Amino acid sequence: MNLRVKLSVPFGVLVMSTAVRFADVVDYADHLSLEEQEELVDIIKSRMRDEKRKRIIDNVQASRKEFEAGKLKPISPEDIINEALA
Repeated sequence: MNLRVKLSVPFGVLVMSTAVRFADVVDYADHLSLEEQEELVDIIKSRMRDEKRKRIIDNVQASRKEFEAGKLKPISPEDIINEALA
C-alpha cells in the first residue's frame, strides 16, 4: 500500500510527491519515543474521528436532499425493524 504524505504548512498544504509504503510508516514509528508514538496515535485517532464525522454529515445532507426531492418517504421505526427482520 502506498501513501501520499500531506503536511500542513502556513498558507496551505504541502503534498510530498514521494509515495511512502505502509510498512515504512510503521518502521518510522518504531524509531519514535514512546511519548511521540502516543501522540501520533492520538493525532491519527482524532483525524479518523473527524473523517467519520464528516462522512456522517455528508450522508445526512445527501439523504435530506433525496428526501426533499421526493426520492425517500418517511418510515416509522416499527417499519424499519420489520424490514430488517424480514
